[in-house]
Amino acid sequence: NTYREYIFEWINTNSTEDGQNLYFNASDDGSNYDVPKVSSSWWLKHDGGTTAFESKTSSFGKEGATIAQLLQWGIGNVALDGEGASGRLVLYDPAGTTYVKSWISRGNEYTSANYSIDTTIQGYYNTTSALTGIRFTMDAGNVNKGTFKMYGVL
Repeated sequence: NTYREYIFEWINTNSTEDGQNLYFNASDDGSNYDVPKVSSSWWLKHDGGTTAFESKTSSFGKEGATIAQLLQWGIGNVALDGEGASGRLVLYDPAGTTYVKSWISRGNEYTSANYSIDTTIQGYYNTTSALTGIRFTMDAGNVNKGTFKMYGVL
């Protein structure tokens, strides 16, 4: 790893299946994506109608879990124009070997249930080992369309 900070973006992304969730996980050995993490989250949703905004601290946080971290959920697919997800994940000092690896994610999705969700999820990988890989996945199906970008910041 060359940079102290990495920024990952997903833009207008959706799955071949409707209502899928987007996850990420990290590897510290290049092949197993199971680094323990601690995280918390909150989200805000609105259905575009008369329903007021709804804000919640969610149960999507992880405490020492090795399973993939949920970033966005219920993402709509191509069947309805405009459904999909966009967001950004910032990972701090993944190559460092002194401290845990902090990260924060912010995204917005237009869901298969026809409402918008603004999601913030933050946490850390509970390891002082260098991270060697990041993987983004969906529940089922493949990413149907969208752009994934990665930037390194000195």
